Amino acid sequence: MATSVKAIATVEVGAGGAASIEFTNIPAIYTDLQILYSLRASGSYTGTSSYFTVNSNTSNRSFKFAAGNSASTESYGSTGNLWAGYENGSTSTSSTFSSNFIYIPNYAGSTNKSISSDGTYENNSSSNGTASVGMGASLWADTTAISSVQISPYSGTWAQYSTATLYGIKG
Repeated sequence: MATSVKAIATVEVGAGGAASIEFTNIPAIYTDLQILYSLRASGSYTGTSSYFTVNSNTSNRSFKFAAGNSASTESYGSTGNLWAGYENGSTSTSSTFSSNFIYIPNYAGSTNKSISSDGTYENNSSSNGTASVGMGASLWADTTAISSVQISPYSGTWAQYSTATLYGIKG
């Protein structure tokens, strides 16, 4: 069977920013979901991890990720969050946005949901740090089908021109 990918919805943040980017009423007709997004937040930091929520549920969540930049590497794990990738903050190089994706296989199935994420934030200023890249694995230990995803900034709001597209994958 051939694999097909269909854009389900796109959100672009307008003037004034947005508290979150949310996809709701996700139809259960695909095998997998993928979200591609480019984000910048108003919080006063260079770059940081961002997290996401599914079905407005904040229970049974955990993640591990590995990351690196030109100066160091790190790995980290935690319960209570799903790792979405990175976001640029207001002290990053002007007009730079992070690049990230989230992949959710079997999102409508009746098993726990394993999720992979990849992200990077860019910063070209030597006075404000460096760019980082990371890969993460999250687990939502719930058998409910995923019908909504919300990505919120670490601090502040999403800046104008932050963009996210949700894709459904059949294969």
